[in-house]
Amino acid sequence: MKTTDKKYKVRYGNSEILLTNENCSLFWEMEEIPLVENIDKVEMNFFTSVNKAFFSYPLKKQGNVHLFGIPFSKGSNKSNSKVKNFASALRKSSLRLPIYLDEYNEQTSGIYDYLRDKYLMKNCLLVDHGDLTIVESSLEEANHQIFQALNYIEPQKSKFCVVGGDHSITYTLVRNLTKILSKRILIIQFDAHHDCGSDILKMDKEICHSNFVRFLLQEEMVAGIIQIGVRGLRSLGQHYNHPKLFQLNFSDLDKLHSIVSELLNKGEEIIGYVSFDVDVLEPKDFPLVDFPKIEGPKLKEVINMIQEIFAIVPSIKAVDIVEGQSGGEPEQYDSVLHILLYLLEGLTRKKEMKSNHDKK
Repeated sequence: MKTTDKKYKVRYGNSEILLTNENCSLFWEMEEIPLVENIDKVEMNFFTSVNKAFFSYPLKKQGNVHLFGIPFSKGSNKSNSKVKNFASALRKSSLRLPIYLDEYNEQTSGIYDYLRDKYLMKNCLLVDHGDLTIVESSLEEANHQIFQALNYIEPQKSKFCVVGGDHSITYTLVRNLTKILSKRILIIQFDAHHDCGSDILKMDKEICHSNFVRFLLQEEMVAGIIQIGVRGLRSLGQHYNHPKLFQLNFSDLDKLHSIVSELLNKGEEIIGYVSFDVDVLEPKDFPLVDFPKIEGPKLKEVINMIQEIFAIVPSIKAVDIVEGQSGGEPEQYDSVLHILLYLLEGLTRKKEMKSNHDKK
């Protein structure tokens, strides 16, 4: 692990801050210089603020990635689902890994991944807005709040990360994003389920976490959906085919490159969107999901695929991570924190990132 002579803000006082070096062996006190933020003072009454942000980031309004939770479970088919407060549980778990700003507010202390011998999040200046204020009654009523949040973020040309909530929120996030940007979207979905289910009793009129993909495929502004990790047994009516739907295993790198290349070579600008359902993980690694599926991938395979996607898909605008349960002990969320960190790293990493496929 290489060290530098950078100094990081580890404690704030009334008008002074405490700095330390990367080894935490030297300390300095200095006067805090107020950070001027050139943002209109919009009253963001659609967010419920938090006392401590993800990874204990200083609560700022300016950065290159905006994050917020969506405490919504109305779209789940499971009664008494605990996915509503997943963002709160994950935020609490992340406080064990504090990240500090450098003295110039330009970079962070990051998080060091021992296994892969690399720093993450050095360039991620995270703005945690807290959770979207939602009166949970229907996806349609949540739609207005989600539109307001995205409409606030987009003028700053920032990327964003959303923590759900059930997976139906991806439907309204994507639809609102296409309206605001007027650009087509390529969705990369990590999931153990295809989310194209059909419910005869409901006549498929209600969008939920198990069918929202079928509704997204009908949207003209959705260029394609690449699903990675779908598994398990399916009977008649439980699998689905569509010309814009592509399903891959974690080992299908050649197929991934071929699909992405074909979609991006159609001459139109396409932005990327990554949606991560945590039930794609092996249940032994993360059991806190409503609908676990056996024979999941190794965490290493998942992280490698995330890095591959950010290397080959240009202009990824946003990510979401959904369907985790609240109520676990902080350390039970470690595998999901790994995923969140690599998603945020992908959003802010400079594009010199090389594809593992190209290294062959």
